Amino acid sequence: MNAPVSPMRNKQHMRPLMVSGLVGLCALTPAAAQTQTLDTSFPLRVRSISIHGADGVFGGILAGSVGPEGALYIVDHVNTEIVALSPDGSVAWKRGGQGRGPGEFGLPYRISVDENNVVHVFDRASSEISRFAHEGAFIDRRRVPFMFSQVDALVALDGGGYAISGVTEFGDDASDSGVHVFDASLEPVRSFGPLPHATNRMVLNYWGAGVATPYVNGTILYSRRIPYELYVYDVLGALHRTIHPPFELEGTPDDAILIEEAAGRLEVAMGQAVDVPLSPVSLGEGLVLAGRRFADGQRMWDLFDAAGDLVASTSVPAEWKTLLGADVAHHILWVRGEHQLEPVVFRIEFESFRNVNE
Repeated sequence: MNAPVSPMRNKQHMRPLMVSGLVGLCALTPAAAQTQTLDTSFPLRVRSISIHGADGVFGGILAGSVGPEGALYIVDHVNTEIVALSPDGSVAWKRGGQGRGPGEFGLPYRISVDENNVVHVFDRASSEISRFAHEGAFIDRRRVPFMFSQVDALVALDGGGYAISGVTEFGDDASDSGVHVFDASLEPVRSFGPLPHATNRMVLNYWGAGVATPYVNGTILYSRRIPYELYVYDVLGALHRTIHPPFELEGTPDDAILIEEAAGRLEVAMGQAVDVPLSPVSLGEGLVLAGRRFADGQRMWDLFDAAGDLVASTSVPAEWKTLLGADVAHHILWVRGEHQLEPVVFRIEFESFRNVNE
């Protein structure tokens, strides 16, 4: 059993690389500075960008969540730990290690921070949720009552309870749905939300359902993982809105995941690269930033207003991979990425998230 990682009394600064006063990102390489910009028509204007973790802080970045005070909490599945970054991007603390001790994990996988700044971490190896105080103290660990073949997101709901988006075979309603709500004692309450289209249902065990994320007024935003559609639900499962982006994605889950039965055994292999939706982020006041990753690796961000209408789209630099979350009060967007082959996070400060139509 590994000993828990101790909190750092003095914040460890990761020597962030800074770019200020830009519309886009300057690729920071010693050989040549190549400017990569967001499209000029995109209404969100970048004020500054810093890169955190370029000195080997992270073994890998699997998921992240932004707390109510602007801190970012990251799942580092390679190092089996949770890394907390202060709002300025400095390391506040780390917790984890492989094992069954307090604060340890089998495989930390998904993360969410609730309205009280409590950090919730889903362990895929044990199907348990561990809770930590915002300063890193371990609180407890509880088991989810049924197993998931794939978990795409964990949402700690206001007032207690959870929404987990993923794929399960537990019961008719749950096995046909992508979002599953549990009460504060982790008893299953209801399931809703469509699964992706797949001819072979077993493909979804590897493909997943889609990403759920907190939205406005306690609602849940669910992005189905093909077709590219977003849904707004309340915790009772009532559908408030469907967003239909005007884009057709190429490929299906059956194209991406190949499952064959041979000699009484199932063989699973990766198929062709396909287009997939990116994880969405709420920017406050009903704004949604979502996007698409194409088969060739290129990415686009799509901005939707509170009515669900597309405001604008933009290409993004190749180093920017996945949206982790937003500090809406300070107009900060956190993005998982890669810099000089190292896993990093980009802290992108915008002029504002408001008045996007102006």
